[in-house]
Amino acid sequence: MKKLTIALAVLSATILITVCPASAVSITQINLNDFYADDTVMVAVDGLSAILAEDPEISPVLLINDPGFSPPDPEIIIAGLGTHLLFDFDFNEPADNDDEFGAFLFDADTGLDFTPAFQFFIEETDFGTVSFDLSTLIGKKLGLQFQLFALEEDPYSPVGTTGDSGLDSTVIVSNVRLVSPVPEPTTILLLATGLFGILGLRRRKFHN
Repeated sequence: MKKLTIALAVLSATILITVCPASAVSITQINLNDFYADDTVMVAVDGLSAILAEDPEISPVLLINDPGFSPPDPEIIIAGLGTHLLFDFDFNEPADNDDEFGAFLFDADTGLDFTPAFQFFIEETDFGTVSFDLSTLIGKKLGLQFQLFALEEDPYSPVGTTGDSGLDSTVIVSNVRLVSPVPEPTTILLLATGLFGILGLRRRKFHN
């Protein structure tokens, strides 16, 4: 009978662990007004979105959050295991344009880019949501860069001189946020109750 009771307690705890995962999340909105923006970048007053438009004088057009700047931009610190950085984008590339929208994370201490898992590039009209899983970057100070790049032979030549006869491409970046899992209090309570039940059964067994 005791073995059966213990087995049921273990099974109950296992079920609790299985069916009661952490479902609540913490969302931290990133204010794009804290980013450096080139002249053809328009950031919304509330900082929740920005429009990058081509510049006839320079490419790429940048919207960048770099803690290495002087004075430094506000840095993005990884919150912990399971944290994701997400943003929405709407890239519009009309005919006669040959451009690329890109977004990527980099190490603010070294200035080096991370692996392709933390990079996003697209060369044709599209929209959607991008998500970077930051679980492997815990404790690192990150910079975030958005760019609208004219695909030319010489990236430092004026836009439209080679390979790109249009200056009409735009991209809207919006709703940049950090999403982190938060264990629900009820889940923690249920798990604790199950574990204490198992411990109590073991103590009674030892006393007998």
